Amino acid sequence: MLTRCTLLLLAAHLSAQDADLSEDCQLQEEWRGEYFKSGDRGTFLVTRQSFGVEGSCYRKQSSNVYILFNRDQRCFRCVQIWERHKNALEYQLGPCDKFENPDELSCDIDTTSNNSTIVRLNGESTPCPFKGKFSFTYKEDGKECNTPKSFLSQCIDQSQYLFRFGVCSKSIQTEDSGNSFYQAVMSLGGDPEEKLTCKATWTREDDPSEVYMIGTMDYRYKRTDEERVRCFLIKETKRWVQVAQSENSSCYGDLHSSSAGYRTMKLVKEETEDSPRCLFPDWAVEMGTLYSFGFSSQYSFSEDGTILSASNYSSSTSRSHELSRTECISINSTDEYSSKLIVRTDAGCQQMYKCLRIFKRTDDILEIQEGSPTIFEEAACTAVNFNDRFTTFTTLFRDGLQQVDCPINGLHNVTGLDLAGKTEPCENQGFTHVNIRCGDEEHFIQFHQQCLPDDELSEDELEAVPKSNYICLGGWEKTMSLEEYYSPRRYSEMRYNPGWTDMDSTNITVGYLVAAQALTMHQRICFIYTRINETYAWTVDKTSCLRNIRPGIDGRMKFNTTLIETCAAFTLRQSMQTIALLLALYSIPRLV
Repeated sequence: MLTRCTLLLLAAHLSAQDADLSEDCQLQEEWRGEYFKSGDRGTFLVTRQSFGVEGSCYRKQSSNVYILFNRDQRCFRCVQIWERHKNALEYQLGPCDKFENPDELSCDIDTTSNNSTIVRLNGESTPCPFKGKFSFTYKEDGKECNTPKSFLSQCIDQSQYLFRFGVCSKSIQTEDSGNSFYQAVMSLGGDPEEKLTCKATWTREDDPSEVYMIGTMDYRYKRTDEERVRCFLIKETKRWVQVAQSENSSCYGDLHSSSAGYRTMKLVKEETEDSPRCLFPDWAVEMGTLYSFGFSSQYSFSEDGTILSASNYSSSTSRSHELSRTECISINSTDEYSSKLIVRTDAGCQQMYKCLRIFKRTDDILEIQEGSPTIFEEAACTAVNFNDRFTTFTTLFRDGLQQVDCPINGLHNVTGLDLAGKTEPCENQGFTHVNIRCGDEEHFIQFHQQCLPDDELSEDELEAVPKSNYICLGGWEKTMSLEEYYSPRRYSEMRYNPGWTDMDSTNITVGYLVAAQALTMHQRICFIYTRINETYAWTVDKTSCLRNIRPGIDGRMKFNTTLIETCAAFTLRQSMQTIALLLALYSIPRLV
């Protein structure tokens, strides 16, 4: 028994060596961090010198054996630590002894006792030790469930799987006035759907055919890490994968083998088709990597044309994170510039069917029209799930999009505008004329402001520096009848542009022109316009080529124009003026 004086001397001895502890005894750098340990309320923190609540490093005994000093209990103890995975450590503790001379402590640890396991939950997840889709049966708390079937499917993240448990019933006997009744009740100690995230795996030392895995099982009602963290033992056989799951977050206790645990499962791999069911159009696959309007999303087709991958994207770091994977299931209809498909999309841990239409707008631009998701393949392209009024369009651009000739042209006179509430053409941000590819440069959209008494745009003013300059990147049009354009399928209410009420034209052209500011090619915008004869209505959007809007009426940035001269007429007028000037020069009498 240590005397009070001896303890004080020992404490003084330790305090004197505190400066040396950080140099002489340090835990391995790769172990340091925050861990979860079953039964502990707080975080198990491993630092350079501290090993959680177990103590501080006093002396390194061997490669993975240390002597710790526990300040709360004022004692020394040995610990043996194994790195099972970058996210998991296991350790065994020796008895907590109080020595007058701790240097004489020998580390005799009882290796028959259970290990303690700590897991780094904030570490990068690891791929699970099985791959593919499975059906399975399970036994929980001694009760077997074979019917209905249960399913296990891989999420888009290789470290995650979704368990869909078939909920079995059990019979409960009750008595009433001497008569026995049996009531079927639903039985599952959890939730019908649980998402597994694999955090660490390692081979079992006493049976290399089995693999330990620690992961989190998440469902709606679990809140604490103690409820989420579970340990598994897994063994792959020729017929199935045998899995045992612990009842709590410990890898020991009720987890004895891959066939003996709180919950045991037999996973049978589902057969998959060797060949793809259909392919995306060649012209889409050949475009390579594609980007959304604001460079916030990245899309790419697999080389074999079976998969379309969508990812978050950062243009500043050029990094992406995959969000969904879409597979072609069947072709509904196809032509030279579009294809309508039924696809299956995996996003997170959910798998849904959609109707998808892909349009080739230019050699560098395509659009995707997506219907509503459904769990039924046959219902994907029905009118309920694929309605033009409610479907979304995503405009995608090939990497390194270059300037092209503008698909429309002419000199336009502005008849009205509303630029986020500013309606005066001669104000600072206003403009009075629009010049589309007239002049030497055929890929420019130029905005001019002429606020002189004469309303006509003169040749001299056209050659002046424009107020703003945009470069054309591509565009497309569609012509339809006014009746179709204003049909209730497109709009909930019919509102004609007042400038068109007296026109007798029966057709209207709807167009989309993608452009970028000449000085900042990275920032794209879309000019959405309609045209009846020489009357145009425009809405400008910085995020997408919007559908189901009325250009010139809807949107924050909108204006209306009238075509006053085509580029061909403008060029001809310039040529005639040049010829007239030359003739005038030649008609001047020469001085002899």
